[in-house]
Amino acid sequence: MPTDTKTLDLREMARQAIARAEARAGLLRAEMSYSEPDEPVAVNADREQLARIIDNLINNALTYSAGRPWVRLTVVNDEGPALVVEDHGVGIPSDKHDKIFERFFRIDDPGLGPQPGTGLGLFISRELAD
Repeated sequence: MPTDTKTLDLREMARQAIARAEARAGLLRAEMSYSEPDEPVAVNADREQLARIIDNLINNALTYSAGRPWVRLTVVNDEGPALVVEDHGVGIPSDKHDKIFERFFRIDDPGLGPQPGTGLGLFISRELAD
């Protein structure tokens, strides 16, 4: 897949992703919060690929939460640029941490009931990030 790498502001990318997720978050009555530093946080990335990665992370946080979802995004630039996505979802068992990036891998939690998706979101995100 060809890339169009440019210097982007990670804060702007995160804000746009939150805006794209607002409709779904509203339907789920999810609480979303966001924080960022005052200064731009530069990253070299393909805009569309980075947007897809962030969208996948937010979507997973909304999908795998029991009850009313809560998602917090934080852009940081302490030891380099990073986007931290926190939620109060069901969590990932430690023995599954490496597997979640495999194609079609899903963790089914009976407490959540059937969840949409194909098991490709994190696989695609990792491929794009590499």
